[in-house]
Amino acid sequence: MLLPKTPSHDAPYPNDDPTPIQAHTAFWDRDNDGVIWPSDIFGGCRELGYPIWYCFIAVAILNGFMSYISGDSWIPDPYFRIYIRGIHRSSAKHGSDCMTYTRKGLIDLDKFDEIFATYSDTPSDSLTFRQALSLIHGNIDPFDWFGVAAEIFEWGSLYLLLWPEDGRMSKEDIFGCYDGSLFWRIAAKNGKCSRAEEWVKAIETSKKGH
Repeated sequence: MLLPKTPSHDAPYPNDDPTPIQAHTAFWDRDNDGVIWPSDIFGGCRELGYPIWYCFIAVAILNGFMSYISGDSWIPDPYFRIYIRGIHRSSAKHGSDCMTYTRKGLIDLDKFDEIFATYSDTPSDSLTFRQALSLIHGNIDPFDWFGVAAEIFEWGSLYLLLWPEDGRMSKEDIFGCYDGSLFWRIAAKNGKCSRAEEWVKAIETSKKGH
């Protein structure tokens, strides 16, 4: 379920074997049709426990910037919908990122491990918010204000979601963000998403199968 057998730049969706970037995004696809409306982003963020003010910001940023790039038409979508089939074009790659996603929306495990080898303390299994900021600073491309802002939003959103008591985001949770399993686990824990428990079971079954 999490690792595609025949990945491509335009892997179909929905399907039984989504790419990691598709699985990362699927939580917000509330009716499993491959299309994410602004209301889906808002509702999904609320299920994760984000405050209302953040949900409005997330809708503006995510649907505002990802809709056009993820679509197949040169004409902008008037409803700012995000299309999961093309999500690799909008969120898998941007400037100043840590290159954990490939251009096909797969997870580069070497790049993922490199994050912790470079910026985490021994035993390299977690990141503090300060270390995440160091990661962002270390990946800055010249004059790439958009990419830097995107990275700050992404890591800031993850830290706000986890809000770890010891101030450290675990490697497991960060990977769960990349493959999408983290969102289902948190939604199931919050008890605000009827789909979450089913997805958590499917994810665990998929991991055992690999």
